[in-house]
Amino acid sequence: MGGRAAYDPAAAGRVSPRRPHRRTDVATYRSIERQFGETTLLRLLLIEDDPDRIVCFTAWCPPDARLVVARGGGRALGLLERDPGRVYAGLLLDHDLPGQAVNDAERHVTGTQVVQGILRHVDPEIPVLIHSMNRGGARRMATTLTAAGFEVSAIPMAELSREHFLGWLDTVREVQRLLEPE
Repeated sequence: MGGRAAYDPAAAGRVSPRRPHRRTDVATYRSIERQFGETTLLRLLLIEDDPDRIVCFTAWCPPDARLVVARGGGRALGLLERDPGRVYAGLLLDHDLPGQAVNDAERHVTGTQVVQGILRHVDPEIPVLIHSMNRGGARRMATTLTAAGFEVSAIPMAELSREHFLGWLDTVREVQRLLEPE
């Protein structure tokens, strides 16, 4: 058969690092990023049911940060269970989460229950920003997470600015640098 040779992307000079498909590939991916000089993408879990706040955080995110949005407490618990450890570089947490609940069970899941999922599934090295306007709920969540060794910033959404958020992201970047293998 005198057909054409198979296309070889390496020979064409257009090889790009493959993105990981499994959680266990995160370290490999970061190694490839360093090799090819790419910036590490900060994957942030935003646990928030208010569409206006989601838009606000999305607008504040710099190019090196990507939000994964859990629009309810039940969905947040599912993501935390599915993506344990250090999959997320940082967590943004609200307390009252009934706004976009998909069923009655999720309507009653608050940030307090989500904190229990964080304690079970997330590495305590990961920074947390609590932005809840429910001061009592925010205080309880912060106390529980801090006692477990998490670095917690608590700023009510009404007082949170882009500058505060970017300052917290600087902390997230520093933690990520410290966690990178040599």
